[in-house]
Amino acid sequence: MSRSTAATAAVVVAVAVVAAMAMPAAGQGAPSGSPAPPYKNHTVVGADGWFFNATSNTTSGNYSDWAAGETFYLGDYLIFKTDDSSSVVQTSNATAYSLCDAEGPETLIYSPGHGDAASASPRAATIAVPLTVEGANYFFSEAGDGAQCEEGMRFEIKILC
Repeated sequence: MSRSTAATAAVVVAVAVVAAMAMPAAGQGAPSGSPAPPYKNHTVVGADGWFFNATSNTTSGNYSDWAAGETFYLGDYLIFKTDDSSSVVQTSNATAYSLCDAEGPETLIYSPGHGDAASASPRAATIAVPLTVEGANYFFSEAGDGAQCEEGMRFEIKILC
């Protein structure tokens, strides 16, 4: 290798090392003014999932606390591990969210099946929801005519671009 080729190779390696050191570590997000990191799948409440116990009227996790600890970007996905006794409603309408009302043009309903909250053996399901609208987004279950939502099966997030 000639001296000029070796010098060029050393500069390329040095630039690559500096660039790698400037990148945020996985999970830290992009620095201010930088493009968003590659999309990420967020499993809602991790292993606890998106479940409702109709006997005790309780949810499987604290969804608001979970959402407060996450950062969401356009292109990310929410992964709901659930069953066919619950639904996932996504809306950008704060009033619909506060009323647990799934009606309206800003509302999308994801339903894993046709089970009901009283079903003895609900079927497991996974629902992947793409985050495509910047700003405030609200999620809740409309099952039981909104009873699951009223008992805490809901959360809000802010989606960054």
